Amino acid sequence: MLKNRILGIIFITISIILPIYHNYHSKQKIVINQEKVSAYIDETTSDSIPQTTSVTIKKVIPNEYIAVLSIPTINLKRGLVNPTSYANNVKYNIEIIEGSSLPDQINTNLVLAAHNGNSEVSFFKDLDKLALNSLIEIYYNGTKYIYELAKIDTVPKTGQIKISRDNTRNTITLVTCKKNSDTEQVIYIGYLKEKIPY
Repeated sequence: MLKNRILGIIFITISIILPIYHNYHSKQKIVINQEKVSAYIDETTSDSIPQTTSVTIKKVIPNEYIAVLSIPTINLKRGLVNPTSYANNVKYNIEIIEGSSLPDQINTNLVLAAHNGNSEVSFFKDLDKLALNSLIEIYYNGTKYIYELAKIDTVPKTGQIKISRDNTRNTITLVTCKKNSDTEQVIYIGYLKEKIPY
């Protein structure tokens, strides 16, 4: 009887502590992201980037942000890591899909994928709230690239996607699973509207 009572107390204690710890851990990850986003934007403002023609090679730190994705309509602001990093994976972050190009070139397509759901890595869970003409921003190397959402397509989930876009324009493509579907995914395509120094 005493043994059962002790086990019951231990079980109740664990069932109370575990959700509190998980909640605390999730909030810490949000705070760390916010700090890293702010640090990236501060470090790469157009005022802090030296005006030089020589190229500097920066040491790659696996979790260091190389750009920031911001979608004001859904209050999303998340850093993107180097495509060669282990953390560039939907299991940990918003993934820069292989073959993507960053926005400082002509006719680029930056393809980003993330989960849609209830987990702490479901960074694209609110994309379905976006309407056409919503703005999507990329902070990259002292310039804010502002894209306007032009197209939303639902396609079968096969492990590969065909992106139908205007190849003469700089593009951002966001990919995520369709809510309440195991067989479909949604593709959001935006075209560069404006770029401004930050």
